[in-house]
Amino acid sequence: MNNAEGTDIDRRLLEEIKRCPSVSEKQIAQIESKVLDHSLSVLSVLSALNLDSNPEIIEVVARVLDVAYIDLDNFEVNEEDLAILSRETAYKYKVLPLFRMGTALTVGMTNPTDIEVIDALHEETSMEIEACLVSKLGLERALYRYYTEADANFLNIVNDFDVSQFQLIDFETIEQADNDTLAPVAKMFMELVTSAIRVRASDIHIEPGKNMLQIRYRIDGILKDISELPVYLSRPLTSHIKVLSSLQITETRRPQDGRHQTVVDGREIDMRISVVPTIFGETIVIRLLGSDNVITGLDKLGFSQHNLKTIEKMFQNPWGMVLVSGPTGSGKTTTLFTALEHIKSREKKIITIEDPVEYKFDDIRQIQVNSEVGLTFATGLRSILRQDPDIVLVGEIRDAETASIAIQAALTGHLVLSTLHTNDASRAVARLIDMGIPPYLISSSLVGVIGQRLVRKICPYCKTNSAVDAERLQIMGYKLEENKTPHVGAGCPKCLNTGYIGRTVIAEALSVSEEIRRLIMNRASSDDIKNAACKEGMTAMSEEGMANIMASNTTLSEVVRAIGLEC
Repeated sequence: MNNAEGTDIDRRLLEEIKRCPSVSEKQIAQIESKVLDHSLSVLSVLSALNLDSNPEIIEVVARVLDVAYIDLDNFEVNEEDLAILSRETAYKYKVLPLFRMGTALTVGMTNPTDIEVIDALHEETSMEIEACLVSKLGLERALYRYYTEADANFLNIVNDFDVSQFQLIDFETIEQADNDTLAPVAKMFMELVTSAIRVRASDIHIEPGKNMLQIRYRIDGILKDISELPVYLSRPLTSHIKVLSSLQITETRRPQDGRHQTVVDGREIDMRISVVPTIFGETIVIRLLGSDNVITGLDKLGFSQHNLKTIEKMFQNPWGMVLVSGPTGSGKTTTLFTALEHIKSREKKIITIEDPVEYKFDDIRQIQVNSEVGLTFATGLRSILRQDPDIVLVGEIRDAETASIAIQAALTGHLVLSTLHTNDASRAVARLIDMGIPPYLISSSLVGVIGQRLVRKICPYCKTNSAVDAERLQIMGYKLEENKTPHVGAGCPKCLNTGYIGRTVIAEALSVSEEIRRLIMNRASSDDIKNAACKEGMTAMSEEGMANIMASNTTLSEVVRAIGLEC
């Protein structure tokens, strides 16, 4: 498609989308802003904002492009047609083979007008390529469903290794070793990372034991055993990872942290690598961060409509401090940056200090903490305030010095966003007081606190009624509505037999009212603050959890795991 054709299609799409009743004025403004400011096509913006799953928008796009739409959640691809494209090709071009007729192959694409992809597929298959429209979410689910073979591939590579090759490696000079010697180790590590990305893992754990090397992935917040490898693989694998992340290979007595970048299925993957010595060798945890992370809007994170209104109101304050509380891995950073995307504009200067930088933006100034050169949250925050910012994001308030500077910034006309490790929203006040911050400063600066947890979502492919959970809920004193039954995932290959795919948030949003300010000034207990907030309309996390159970979004056991309900 040439530029003129692309511009004409974008113009027609925008005109038609503006007529859709389900698309808000705010969403229209977002689409137009991204198209104009970033020179993106309307189709790519719709996909990035996850609006391409809206039935009205799908109908518009299919009509304007004159192509058929395929709902991949209700479409089955047979094995013969699936085999036409390799897993690597399907992931690289983000396409799914649907069916063939003679020499023509029909594929599903989020952008059926992408001639470059169509030409590449034609060259690889020697078939005529016809494109259908599919949603981004549906395509991601389908690729995961049809192309997940991580365990088998990884174990096949391990089984093909020649043990004698590893025994000949001189680990003191491994950096100078020839590529042929290191090739099996590199191949094993790359398959380890690739398979982890394809099953949506956030972390890889490589843990040596007395007799075996344990490989585990953290998927949807839960560790899953992947394989047990011969223990002799520990040393070469550890040394290879150290080489990649520029760590000292011969240092095995103290912890080390490093980084490495690679590309998997066309995505840039940033790896944060932590190496710690244990009695059986060095254990490694690799955090996987996609550099193409897309912020899609607060309404896409799973907040209830009640919480969403309160949260949006918090972030509209011109000054003050908004905190997001919860344990590590509860989505606090994602919530803050989604809010930033919601409130940023060319009239506001936004500066962040983070450890690490997980989401990258062209129009936000981001600073990476570097304690080795003295750049901590506190020292960085002092410098940021001399940069004339309107909005400041501090990755985490860890100590009294950072807390004090952040509150002073909030009191002097800045909107300060940060995270805090507390069990719920009301305990954030007690945590700040424990750090030595006077209550009068907290009450004057704090706008609101969001407490949140992530819970796994029930797998849609194996969802089934749970009489056991219904009985447990009744024992706990919850009355079930007629025809309302809690669900669980029975476990199937598509969810790796876990019963869950993906995660959603359960939260409570504490807005600091005059009554809450009075309680803070009087050093009231966390329970008193929480009770007052609930009387003013706050929905506690436990209530949010129960609402998600009854909506069949998650299970009782997940809510119990996340927030510790008694049952």
